[in-house]
Amino acid sequence: MPLEIRAETLGLILGSHGPAELGALRPAGEGDLAQLIALRERTFGQRVSPEQWRWKLGRPRSPVANVWVVEAGGRLVFQYAGIPTPVRHLGTDRLAMVSVDTMTDPEYRRRGLLTKMGPETYEHWRRAGVAFVLGIPNEQWGSRAGALGFVPVSELRWWVRWLDPVRMLAASVGLRYARSVGQVSAARSRSASFDVSSISDPSPFDDLWRRTGEEGVIRDAAWFRWRYLEAVPAWSVLGAWRERKAVGAVAFRLDSVPERPSGTIGEVVALELPSMRALLEAACQSLRRQGAVRVALLIQPGSVLEQAALATGFIPRRFAFSVQAIDLGGGLPSAGHFQGGDFDVV
Repeated sequence: MPLEIRAETLGLILGSHGPAELGALRPAGEGDLAQLIALRERTFGQRVSPEQWRWKLGRPRSPVANVWVVEAGGRLVFQYAGIPTPVRHLGTDRLAMVSVDTMTDPEYRRRGLLTKMGPETYEHWRRAGVAFVLGIPNEQWGSRAGALGFVPVSELRWWVRWLDPVRMLAASVGLRYARSVGQVSAARSRSASFDVSSISDPSPFDDLWRRTGEEGVIRDAAWFRWRYLEAVPAWSVLGAWRERKAVGAVAFRLDSVPERPSGTIGEVVALELPSMRALLEAACQSLRRQGAVRVALLIQPGSVLEQAALATGFIPRRFAFSVQAIDLGGGLPSAGHFQGGDFDVV
């Protein structure tokens, strides 16, 4: 007579009872930090430090919880998070949520968690007055982005400038290439009528924002302080000055890839095209002195930044991100001047 083993018995033999029952959506708390870091490692294969997590998602600039989670069997298995981001929207200063780090534990995928918990999260944000959700859904979302209500509102395309093509070619064929860069200060330079220098105190950018403010992220001193100077790891920020008044700013960093060190420019803010070109050139030269062989930045098609990048030796690449949004009652962003630093892709 054949031996029959029921599924429950087999589970006991193998030491597994299957996925535990899901709890309700709730706001994350400080006591969840270790589990949130572990969930990220299980989901993306990446581990971040508590300092990195707190910088990115733990700042208290929101009237509503920005990180929502679901647990099962005593551990967190789902996260939907947003970065509270002040924006100028239809001429009024509002709050948006930039969607980041949507995570589902591998054992709980294909159970509709995102489809169910996403709208619940949006409803909490809507009731708190958040105007819209903004993000760059990745390819793994598939049709779920549209099902959640995301609609395309813009595009960001990669532009690249090669700083050291000879070194790049040498590396591609396995040759060593040494280049003498001389003793040139990265802290201060002059370009035409602009004085470009590194900054650690972004206070002057409040006045710069008042003179450049347009639809989109409010790029004031608080923004540059949090997004770049206090980031983990931190970015470099240069200011452009004319007659002792700030006329522009650029944020950039060197990416740690030893085989092909590259630079990334997060964003450029400027009163006019010449100061924007001067800032781009200064950032490229600083990165070249640090050993970068190329520099990349994301640009919204048709923007002034596109003209400045073309004038300073950048060329467009084919790859682009689709910027998408969900209207939570404040209307979709229609004329936002988006840049890479607004999102979690740089």
